Amino acid sequence: MSDTERALPFSLVKQDAILGYLLIDQKFFMLARSLIKPAWFADHHAGKIFLAKTKFYTEYNRVPSVEEMKESSDIAYDDPAIKGKLLGKINSAIRETSNFGLDVLSHELTKWMRATIFYSENDKATQAFNSGDFDRAYGVMDESLKRIKEANFEKDREESFLNYDQDLQQALLERGRALTFGISIMDNLLLPRTDIESLTAGNGSLLPGDTTVIVAPTNSGKTTSMLTTAVANARRGKSVLLMTHEGRSSDIKMKLLCCALGISQTAIFSKMSGTPEERKGLERAAWMLESQITYVPYNKAGLTVEEVEPIIRRKQDERAAKNSGNGYDLLVSDYPAKLFTKIGSEGKISKRTMDEIVYGYYIQYALEYGFHSLLAIQTNREGSRINKGQREPRLLTGEDVHESYGPIQEATNVITINRDPVAKARNRLTYYVDKSRSSETGFAVVCRTDFASGTTHSDKLGGCWYRGTDTMADNVDDLLTRFHNTEVDPTALL
Repeated sequence: MSDTERALPFSLVKQDAILGYLLIDQKFFMLARSLIKPAWFADHHAGKIFLAKTKFYTEYNRVPSVEEMKESSDIAYDDPAIKGKLLGKINSAIRETSNFGLDVLSHELTKWMRATIFYSENDKATQAFNSGDFDRAYGVMDESLKRIKEANFEKDREESFLNYDQDLQQALLERGRALTFGISIMDNLLLPRTDIESLTAGNGSLLPGDTTVIVAPTNSGKTTSMLTTAVANARRGKSVLLMTHEGRSSDIKMKLLCCALGISQTAIFSKMSGTPEERKGLERAAWMLESQITYVPYNKAGLTVEEVEPIIRRKQDERAAKNSGNGYDLLVSDYPAKLFTKIGSEGKISKRTMDEIVYGYYIQYALEYGFHSLLAIQTNREGSRINKGQREPRLLTGEDVHESYGPIQEATNVITINRDPVAKARNRLTYYVDKSRSSETGFAVVCRTDFASGTTHSDKLGGCWYRGTDTMADNVDDLLTRFHNTEVDPTALL
């Protein structure tokens, strides 16, 4: 099908609406003037008006107003009977814009145009292929793909700086919806409060639409850390979608229950045969987890992110349907690097590129749905050695995952977990804030831990913080006592 043989696949009134937008919307006209042909309109008067406007633009290098169109030589000097019909068509076309939104019309035009190009060029490519002219067949399809990408009637989104009052109100609203990391020290560092914001304990730091990546060596507590954050938000009434791709689901559920109750697994077993009140406490914790956390374990060899995507979307839709249109507040994935992508199914892309694609999906989920994505990624071998104290004495940074650096670049926050053998023995853990788009970086938060109860950090356990990548290994126990929940004064160590 050639350009001259095409016709707009819409009713007469919708075609009038398209003409109306071509007349009154300058940006739409600029997008469409080289894509739509005048002959495609079913009413030749509409085609003549559109042709007159394109001629005006070509001659004067600017878009004419509606009044200029009515007084242009192609319309004003036509036969009086024809002129009346053209002016009537201009007025009726503009009226129809109130009945059809440009967003829908633009989208439908784009789909139609792209499908038409594909249909037309695919036939040419097939003929060339059947005749043995493979170079031409490839050339036709390669050119058609370029034309398909260019066939777009939808405006690029542009932001204005003039509605700053509304923007600031929206920013305050989003800050008010921020989720907690699970300990106030980290929340206050990641998202410092302004003078007009409340300083209550309910403040959080993980903003909707953002992504936090936890960088962790093997066997350092990344899963327990992420579950601690998930439970902390569930306690606040936030909804969490939790997905795991390794480990037994029964172990994860037990960790969540321990964290929710703040007791060990042994203590939970004793509650099962304890007093009625103890059993009620167990039941309340289970119901809290059931109502606020959706846990989806998905362990499968060769699992791709394309297989996980529909699950996330379906769960989000199900949550929104049950919750007055509100989906999840937090997506926790432990951990995406276990996934592959169909693009790399033939082994033609590196692990680094594959991770960038996979983590990119989760970053886009957060932007699309407005929840916060909390993801984990492991350090390289050198990073693991540093954490074990076998290399330079420092805290880990985002550079210690250089094999998969794409996710680090795209994430909003990057936080490393540091837990050497001494720290494990002393029940402590240090988070290092290596990247943040909402605050300064270079902060180390030292937390008391209780892995027996599935908790890596909490206000109850407490902690302290300091600036720098020094491990503070020899002094940290003293610091946790002297600087409880405050900043460490380096001069105090001299």
